[in-house]
Amino acid sequence: MVIDCIEPGYYYHIYNRGINKERIFIDEKHYLQFLMLCKNYLPEHIDVLAYCLLPNHFHFLVHFKDDPDRVSRASSPCQGVLSLSHMFNAYAQWFNRKTGRTGGLFQRPFRRKRINDEIYIMQLIYYIHRNPIHHHLVNNLMDWKFSSYSTLIGDQPTLLKRDRVLSWFEDRDNFIEFHASISEIADDGMLEWEHPVRV
Repeated sequence: MVIDCIEPGYYYHIYNRGINKERIFIDEKHYLQFLMLCKNYLPEHIDVLAYCLLPNHFHFLVHFKDDPDRVSRASSPCQGVLSLSHMFNAYAQWFNRKTGRTGGLFQRPFRRKRINDEIYIMQLIYYIHRNPIHHHLVNNLMDWKFSSYSTLIGDQPTLLKRDRVLSWFEDRDNFIEFHASISEIADDGMLEWEHPVRV
């Protein structure tokens, strides 16, 4: 399995699942805790553009901000990678305390794929948002509370880069239409593994 090296200034599909495909979110408070930690750990070094959390895995589309203080690309990870790792560790420790489990929660290393093509970004955003339908958790994108879809088409303040996302689709109406008009986008190499959801 080839893992893309993360470099500042690029977009990435970040995704991972629980060890042995086990659940990483049990109930609503787990999803909300994970999102709160995202808000605490990521914005300084990472722009989040889209996400979806599901019972045993998650997807993010992110942009790693420039890292002018990084001394060496070869010898040190960028600050965004450290922010992600700290966030994942913080959630795993919280989850273990709440559920009485021990040991690692996520598969390692977390998966990442560099995205260089705007059309691919649009398809990836759709793919991320459609995951709850694909896994038969809901029938409508609006019905899954733990994705960025509702926030991106709304007006409430958000840390998501809403304007940038909508600009790829030209405007909000086209964003909604794009999500409504395509029934399925094939995996097409977006993932190296299958991850059936355990409910």
